[in-house]
Amino acid sequence: MHFRGIATVAITEGSTTDPTISGYTFGTNGASASTGDVILDSDHEYEYVWTSEGWEKLGSSSSYALSSSVILKSTLTTAGDIIYANSSIEPTRLGIGTSGQVL
Repeated sequence: MHFRGIATVAITEGSTTDPTISGYTFGTNGASASTGDVILDSDHEYEYVWTSEGWEKLGSSSSYALSSSVILKSTLTTAGDIIYANSSIEPTRLGIGTSGQVL
């Protein structure tokens, strides 16, 4: 399984349409979703896994299979940024700061 990101459009079980996902493009060089690709729906409620037949609902937000173990590259914007857990225990960017600044 490969977590591909969060869909920016609604996903329905059985759909065969590639979703739009920030930072990831299905269809690059003719590629499509691959068996085992996992996405999170646009409402952050359900995960879907691609089978050879279409998108199959994998689980709800209380039982995510993969999304909790992935931090999207887009979280960081500048070399030297740090990722930390905020008060909601979510991965958050801490910017590099100014030259000579110490944590």
